[in-house]
Amino acid sequence: MRDRLIERVVITNTHFDCLAGSQIVSLDIAALFRRSGVQQVIILTDQVSPAMEQLAQQHGIEILSLLTSRWTERLPTRIDLLWGHHWPLVGAMLLCAPVSLRYLILSSLSAYEPLELNAFFAAAADLRVYNSRETLQHVAPACVVDAPDALLLNSLADAWFEAGPPPVALGRIAILSNHTPDELMQAADILRAQGIEVEPVGMSGKQRLMDPAAIDGFDAIVTIGHSVQKAMARRRPVFLYDRFGGAGWLSPGRLDESEAVNHSGRDRLRRRPADDLASEIVSGFSNALAGVEHLYAEAGRRYRLDANLAALLRALPRRRWRTVDAAAPVFARDRSAVQAYWQDKMPALPLPLTAIGNAPGLPMVRAVMTQEAALGAGVRQLITHYEDASIMCTAVAVPAEVGGLPIQGLLGFEDGAYATEILFRRDDGLLFRGCVKPVPPAEGAPPEMADTHFHTALALAPTTRNFVISARTVAGDISVGHIRIDRENDVAPGSGSKEV
Repeated sequence: MRDRLIERVVITNTHFDCLAGSQIVSLDIAALFRRSGVQQVIILTDQVSPAMEQLAQQHGIEILSLLTSRWTERLPTRIDLLWGHHWPLVGAMLLCAPVSLRYLILSSLSAYEPLELNAFFAAAADLRVYNSRETLQHVAPACVVDAPDALLLNSLADAWFEAGPPPVALGRIAILSNHTPDELMQAADILRAQGIEVEPVGMSGKQRLMDPAAIDGFDAIVTIGHSVQKAMARRRPVFLYDRFGGAGWLSPGRLDESEAVNHSGRDRLRRRPADDLASEIVSGFSNALAGVEHLYAEAGRRYRLDANLAALLRALPRRRWRTVDAAAPVFARDRSAVQAYWQDKMPALPLPLTAIGNAPGLPMVRAVMTQEAALGAGVRQLITHYEDASIMCTAVAVPAEVGGLPIQGLLGFEDGAYATEILFRRDDGLLFRGCVKPVPPAEGAPPEMADTHFHTALALAPTTRNFVISARTVAGDISVGHIRIDRENDVAPGSGSKEV
């Protein structure tokens, strides 16, 4: 750290109010900076809980919320390193706070979460980092500005690798997940009936920080993502399964394949019934236990945060502080995206210039949107609107690559089920989540007439032609329709307007 004159660090992260993936990664990186002697480390967020703030303060980390009045005055005027998770917060800081930067690193932790795009303000970045090869391959092409790319695999502090012996039998299992699928919870009940203790930890159970001692309290871990490294570092067999399905017990022969997708289970996407899961967990434990020493050694070689972060920082150029002119023409698209994101969520945020004021400087896309529903496959109705117009055959002109398509609508199933989530998957794989709200049937109407209201904002890339719409229900994921984008032509900057 001192070799690059890093004394003040700001890390951005949305929703710092729960123990989830990016929040834990930000805490780990911030804590390492403080242990390494960095004078001041601030996590800048939009939402924070007292528990998370207290956890950060235990490591000497400051928490600063955009909701705090005069928050920009609490930032140091000179920041040696801005570590940017989640582009809306990076943009808000660059637009609102008059600070000088030495280094800017943009970090992406997901190939599918829109907030993890590294495309915005990349022209000012010294480095863009990704947590897996999958994330790099999906996210890096969206950036139209050249900048160095690097991998920073989900890693752990050195203390994690001071592990005791592995377990000898399968008596206690932890399910570490914030989105446990139903079949896994049912498998847990089957395992309990066989005398095996199973504890869900996360939003489907009890949230708590899983430190080395907590991991050591179990004989096996069922999880995906960052917690896989924790199990490996503590010599615990790890069973890969979560909302994407998964390949089951991690073996030395599958480590590279699993690591490429951040140990997410997306390399196999295999969903299993509860009986099969419980049987596989019990029958495969012995073989998994035989591989833990090899996985422990590989974890120590690959996933040490101290060494991995130091290698990244050594690659940074030596430089003095600089200002980032977020009002420059090169950032026109970036400004508009940030302003569009915040204008509904936080109207009081003092972002300079309006999104509408920037729109004339952006390339526009003219297209015809057509929505089709998968009627007859359990779907009773799917009605989508762009602004005030029903999407049946709607002509629009919107800024390219900006979240300029506000979509809302109603989804109804023949059995009256509610959707817990509405997903719009762009044809390049980028996923947009819709906010949902149940709409009970009108008084006197049968229960089958219940609907789910949803809304989101979609972004068009230059090659976008289709959004597949799916719904998540208690019965699983269901394809409910799609929106087709038929481009008429590209429109010169400033010449487009919505047409219906």
